[in-house]
Amino acid sequence: MLTDEPPHNLNQVPVMKVFFSGEGGVGKTTFVERFVTGIFNPNMIMTIGVNHAVKTMKTTDERDVTLQVWDLGGEDRFRFVVQNYVKGSNAGVVAFDLTRMSSYVNLEDWLEIIREVIPNTPLFLLGMKKDLAGDSIDVDNYQELITKYNLEKLIITSSRTGEGVEETFKSLADQLPPEPQFFVKHKEAQE
Repeated sequence: MLTDEPPHNLNQVPVMKVFFSGEGGVGKTTFVERFVTGIFNPNMIMTIGVNHAVKTMKTTDERDVTLQVWDLGGEDRFRFVVQNYVKGSNAGVVAFDLTRMSSYVNLEDWLEIIREVIPNTPLFLLGMKKDLAGDSIDVDNYQELITKYNLEKLIITSSRTGEGVEETFKSLADQLPPEPQFFVKHKEAQE
């Protein structure tokens, strides 16, 4: 149950809206699944439209936060929904496949759409599928995009090995405002 009342007891946890965007097939859904379940599923199907997941975790400074994760389909035909789903987000991710550089080149299109709606929201750049790309990744190649669109940082990840999964979601959770506005009651409190 969502409420905008400040927490009156320890059973209410702030809620953050975060999103994952980028070209289709870069691994966003598999990455979110790995975070939520802890399991790598190599047989995920491409997102049609939007997927949604929720998980409660701790920020670096040990505050509880519930992340509402919006996984946005990456096919061109779904780009029209992007602005509606990123609106009101506390943080977000733009992802690309390290083995398919066209997915990186097309990020500027995604970033233009996103920054038009949320110009100052913290965004993270995710290079995905490191396990397939190997160790020859030159992170300096991405600095221009990070600077141009005011991105927080690049995180190199692998859903298969789990590399970067915790760092990504901890980075997102750490964007929790000092005085959050929305809360969810823990299940124990609802019973």
